[in-house]
Amino acid sequence: AALNDAVRVILAKYVLTCPDQLPPLSGKWMTYREFRGAGPLVSYFTSNANKSIEQHFSGALMRLEQYCRALGAQIEDNDSYDLSVRLQALPRIPVVLNFNDADDMFPAACSILYRASAEQFLDMECLAMTGTLLAGLLLKA
Repeated sequence: AALNDAVRVILAKYVLTCPDQLPPLSGKWMTYREFRGAGPLVSYFTSNANKSIEQHFSGALMRLEQYCRALGAQIEDNDSYDLSVRLQALPRIPVVLNFNDADDMFPAACSILYRASAEQFLDMECLAMTGTLLAGLLLKA
């Protein structure tokens, strides 16, 4: 991402918050909503990340996959979703984007997951910004 103010804030917080002794990285994946302290920003995250991706890529699954690959995403093997990719927001902060395209019965659905240990490296505001930056990069691609 371009070095805009949001990216500068995220990088500064990441460097300043990173513990001296690295904790074990959690294997548990969580939605933003599940993090303690995320409450005030859940609506912001949902509107500016999940819903933006759902609306923009509904009916355009192949384009979403192409844009994710252009950002360096690895395709995950997950039969529960039409597309599941893993990206690296920062070292120690992988992000999984799961997407089901719209069909006759359901609208498009997107979920963005973080490892539970992400909260040890970024506060909830910065973690929310990583999701909205990802959405912004995909929408501009």
